[in-house]
Amino acid sequence: MKVNFKNTFPIVVFLLFVTGISAPVITKAAEGNKDYSDPAALVPTVHRPLPEVWTDSFRAWQGISSIEVTSNDRVWITWYSGGLTEAEDNYVLLITSGDGGETWSQPIFAVDHEGPIRLFDPALWRDPTGRLWLFWAQGEVTYENSWLWTWDGRQGVWAMTTDNPEAGENAVWSAPRRLCNGVMMNKPIVNSQGQWLFPASVWQMGPSKYKLPDEEYGANVYLSTDEGKTLTLLGSCNGEKLTHFAHEHCLIERKDKSLWLLSRIESGGGIGESVSIDGGKTWPELNRTAYKQSSSRTFMRRLNSGNLLFLKNGPVEGVNGKDVGRSQLMAFLSEDDGKTWVGGLMLDSRNNVSYPDAGQSEDGTIFATWDYDRYGSGEILFARFTEDDIKAGKIDSRRGKSCSVANSLKNQKMFIVPQEKNLQGTPLITGEQPEIKYPQEKDRYDLKKLEPGALLYKHGFSSRCKNIPPQLVGKNYLQGYRGQGLKFEVEKDGVVYILSPSPHYSPYSQEETLFKQGFSRVDIPEFLLFCNSPDYIVRVYQKEVKKGEKYEYSMWGILIF
Repeated sequence: MKVNFKNTFPIVVFLLFVTGISAPVITKAAEGNKDYSDPAALVPTVHRPLPEVWTDSFRAWQGISSIEVTSNDRVWITWYSGGLTEAEDNYVLLITSGDGGETWSQPIFAVDHEGPIRLFDPALWRDPTGRLWLFWAQGEVTYENSWLWTWDGRQGVWAMTTDNPEAGENAVWSAPRRLCNGVMMNKPIVNSQGQWLFPASVWQMGPSKYKLPDEEYGANVYLSTDEGKTLTLLGSCNGEKLTHFAHEHCLIERKDKSLWLLSRIESGGGIGESVSIDGGKTWPELNRTAYKQSSSRTFMRRLNSGNLLFLKNGPVEGVNGKDVGRSQLMAFLSEDDGKTWVGGLMLDSRNNVSYPDAGQSEDGTIFATWDYDRYGSGEILFARFTEDDIKAGKIDSRRGKSCSVANSLKNQKMFIVPQEKNLQGTPLITGEQPEIKYPQEKDRYDLKKLEPGALLYKHGFSSRCKNIPPQLVGKNYLQGYRGQGLKFEVEKDGVVYILSPSPHYSPYSQEETLFKQGFSRVDIPEFLLFCNSPDYIVRVYQKEVKKGEKYEYSMWGILIF
């Protein structure tokens, strides 16, 4: 549910927030932040505390976590959630532990943006000054053809920082600030010259609202010589063999001063690599066969010892030459700058484990995070181990801790819908089934039969209907994409029904639009259509339609006939 706190404040103010604040905090752009014309470049809202429907009890899914350690005992984890799936309702969450991961806070705040603006792929990084950074990507999402294939074309890496991370939940954070175009999933690095290098990529995904120079599409390296105040594009690995999106790349400066780039390969899976010998200015085309890996993110970083840590799904060489999918999350160690890998510590042997990340404390302990079962238990996981544990293939160090849960959706509460009949509702009309002309472009809409458990959206694994009025069971419905809306024409007289959110709970309700086109509200009580959030409480609307009539609504509504 998008809660419109902005309307509460006619003038946006900047507040530094600390624990104990009892109202949502709206932050303003830091001084020097550029003014962009697109909505996704507007400063998002920091909600503290979380609205109730965003708490662990009601979130529908979550995953894609990142971790950082700011002392031997202070640990931070971020991930994203919101809505039904990876789409425009996403927001970023943050938790912390003051005892090395034995216990965890509830989400301290959420960073979110009104409208079809997605916040996703967060990352945490402790810079050389001790400052903690929270990064995320932010971009506009539209649904003209299919899930997320139409977007603003440049996204943007945003950040907040705190100079006192040891204060935990009391830490004071800066206002959100846009750093550069693109998406950045892995941590920046500091090279031997003291320059900060940011691995952010700009994806090429179908039609785009904005067109960037060709040299900025790819797995990019952005340079900062002023400790992150400003970033400039240094170079890009954007050869024709590079996947066009979801690069999720990381950077390693080798001991010979060459820069090693590892990138996810979307088509066919695997991990690709490229090496720059001029500090990241120029890159040869990606070698797509560096390591066996499912089409999923991996993680690599240099440890305090100088060795390299590698987290991935399955053995480095795969099993019988093949990847293992999103299972068998393992840790490996290299003592020769990536030429060979030793160990093979199994962190999580289950299926549906993915997207690892790691930090390291001053005493050398490695802290890792990953996710499991995003659309079920929604576990954000955590482990603590050492280099010796990796070599031994088991965790038996003094501070070691095997796979444990930092946050999950296991303790869900059922949202109770007030059982009151809709005011001004009319009895359900029964009549002939009409014939409807709707967009027939490839992969846009599918005609399905409505029944309990039906998948209502093409992309939205949590969008299987929980409840449906028995009078509508067995009728046709159009399965499309949440948010794309619909234009349709009647080719034969009959009765149509539309399910749309209650205006009491969701800003996406189409009630006003439908009323203007002659629809009436049915006297069926509001009900929770899917998921476990008030955002998905719907009403039923109906109309007797005639041949030749045309109708239109935007996100979101489900046409039934």
